[in-house]
Amino acid sequence: MNASKKKFLLNTTFAIFSVVSFSSLGLNYFMKGIEDSSAKIIENKKSIYALNDKNKQLVDSKKKYIEIEEMTDRAFKTILDKNHTVDFIEEVEAAATENKVKLRIQTSGEKGGKVAIDENAFISSSDFSFVVGGTFEGVMKFLYNLENFKYDVSMYEINMRFGDFDQYNEDMVLLSFKLKLYQKNI
Repeated sequence: MNASKKKFLLNTTFAIFSVVSFSSLGLNYFMKGIEDSSAKIIENKKSIYALNDKNKQLVDSKKKYIEIEEMTDRAFKTILDKNHTVDFIEEVEAAATENKVKLRIQTSGEKGGKVAIDENAFISSSDFSFVVGGTFEGVMKFLYNLENFKYDVSMYEINMRFGDFDQYNEDMVLLSFKLKLYQKNI
């Protein structure tokens, strides 16, 4: 073989080897870039799925918060401010007059019916003793009205009997009970 053919063959081999080497390196670099991009895409998709789950939880939490806030508002409306106990007593007296029953209210418990409370507590209560006298129908209507007041109360030690309300009002149905009136301590 002559020298020019050898040189051509050597140059061609070198060129092919260079092209294959550079292609291999370039392809390797390109593949590494594809792998890195794929990994980032997968990581981003995972993050998106996690954020979607968190967003769904956030929406659910917001709904629950709104429901709880509405329930709390309704509950707060049923609890009197501590300075409005007289309003409750006036409504009780009006219900007694409306149902034509006799009514005696006394505070019960220590401190004039006021339960000892922690000053930082949100709710306190006042205890009252009631005696209601009248016809069975009148006493039951009064009790129904009292149960349907907008105030937050609990009744206990309920006793119904037939007897004298006082020396002027004899032979009546008498209903005696204790009542706890819950109040905001603010």
